[in-house]
Amino acid sequence: MVISIESLLAARLFLSPKLLGNRLFFLSNLGQGGHLSLYAMDAGGSVPEPLLPARIAAPNPEIVEAEVFALFPKLGKILLILDRDGDEQYQPMLIPEEGGIPEPAFGTAFDGYRVRCLESDPERNLAYLNAESRTGQMHVSFQANLETGELVKLGQHAWGSYVDGVNADHSRVIMKDGYTEGDNALYQWHAGWPDRKLLYGVPLEERTEGQDVPLNSITHIFFTPGDQGLLFTTSLFVDSFGLGYLSLADPTEVQPVEITGVQHSGMGELVKLQHLRDTRYTVEYNIDGCSWLYEGTFDEASLTMKLERALCGRGKLANGSKASSARQCASTPASGCLVCPRNGFRKARTPRLPRSMGCVFRRGCICRPRRWALRNRTRWSIIFMADHRARSDPTSPGFLCRSSSSWP
Repeated sequence: MVISIESLLAARLFLSPKLLGNRLFFLSNLGQGGHLSLYAMDAGGSVPEPLLPARIAAPNPEIVEAEVFALFPKLGKILLILDRDGDEQYQPMLIPEEGGIPEPAFGTAFDGYRVRCLESDPERNLAYLNAESRTGQMHVSFQANLETGELVKLGQHAWGSYVDGVNADHSRVIMKDGYTEGDNALYQWHAGWPDRKLLYGVPLEERTEGQDVPLNSITHIFFTPGDQGLLFTTSLFVDSFGLGYLSLADPTEVQPVEITGVQHSGMGELVKLQHLRDTRYTVEYNIDGCSWLYEGTFDEASLTMKLERALCGRGKLANGSKASSARQCASTPASGCLVCPRNGFRKARTPRLPRSMGCVFRRGCICRPRRWALRNRTRWSIIFMADHRARSDPTSPGFLCRSSSSWP
């Protein structure tokens, strides 16, 4: 088979999908300008609608390593991080859910700073922003209330002070200073404290000459129920990364977390941990260049992560690279999850699909699944944008999929 280079260069991007009710929001370069912009469409299939003026470009989330947009349905607003004509001086902006001209979210509060959104909570209308000074080496983290416009300073430091963990009621925040790759120190902020306090690690300014500080590579930090401890990914115990636990009652030593139920084989590393609800998590691996995504339960008493189901990596979602996955917005009712096999689809002549499920292929065709494909439902929703590249067919397109617990 001969494939023209033009067909590969013309492939469209679909990034950072987020589901809100029956509406799907995502970043794409569908426009004529070729730059990324924000779009919305019906989850059951429809023509994507641009939400930003054509001249405005959204940044690539893989480059900024932060949330480019966050949905706040209670306010009917979308928070975006945008720059001006590619100057990379990102600022928090707001637009209505139906789209419009971006306006500053906090007036002139961030003039002189480059801002990134590291966390967001649509239920409480909160966002966690990291502001990098354009006049000096300093990063400042804020808890931002989109409803009242209040900005609560959490901490600042020349080496980052990045928010990387928030508890359920937003009264405690974990921040991270990074000195080099994998060399991190953790700080905690508690509501009522005037500033953050050291939690784990050795700050650079407190190290003695020649002191050996192990690289911990701690990231993807989550509070366990009751704020008893922290669960995160780390390289302290294995170079290919694993899970670690830090007791907040005695935060002097990170303890290893055993992972059971792994179904893959080969070489690779653990790349991401994501909290779903209660003690439920997803654990993602990159094995031989292919994505494996598991759903599992964490037992805090035995420090064990039991992987119960492979969402990605087996069957028709094998031998591919997952571009993005996300739960349904918490403000909408919980629904089921389905990993759809490619051979379970057929093309549809019209985009009139049930709102309970729809798929959009990279090459633009709209299709619907057969009923037999509905299996293994859980109580949460997921969106897959898989860069599916089967070894038997390296030109096969990726797809975006959403499902719910009801199907006519």
